[in-house]
Amino acid sequence: MTVPTEVTELLKQHEFLTISEAGRIHCSITGHEFLPRLADLKQHLSSKRLKKQRDWYSSNLDTYLPHIVPLEKDPRKMYCNLTKKTLNRIPEEVKKHAEGKKFKRLKKQAEEAEEKKRTKEEEEEEEVQCDEVESQKDDESDDIGSIDLSDDGSEPPAKKPNN
Repeated sequence: MTVPTEVTELLKQHEFLTISEAGRIHCSITGHEFLPRLADLKQHLSSKRLKKQRDWYSSNLDTYLPHIVPLEKDPRKMYCNLTKKTLNRIPEEVKKHAEGKKFKRLKKQAEEAEEKKRTKEEEEEEEVQCDEVESQKDDESDDIGSIDLSDDGSEPPAKKPNN
């Protein structure tokens, strides 16, 4: 089946549209498959379903990570780890949730808890480093005490038994 030139031009403009082996146009966003006719292609490009899928579900919502994450069971939804709520993957809805009082309050508490945890870990690291330095100093002082300082090069005198 030959593809009209107008259809070919539109296919070049939209990367998500491909021609299958059967000669049909396949949309990778919606999964829709249709004949390569200009009227069908224009109808699909102006359809609500395509616009919704392209604008809502493929938008970049990484700015809200790690608090709002994609839901594993349903790719059309997101989950807020702070408020424990499921959200639709609509950018306006996610933004509205992230600007809410409850989300902001819980986010601030989570950041404070993370900061406390971080400072506690740093203090523990400093203690470990101080302990290592002190043990090295003790080892050095033990080594200095056991050095023989005799000038004659002979063996150090043997200890006398206590009677």
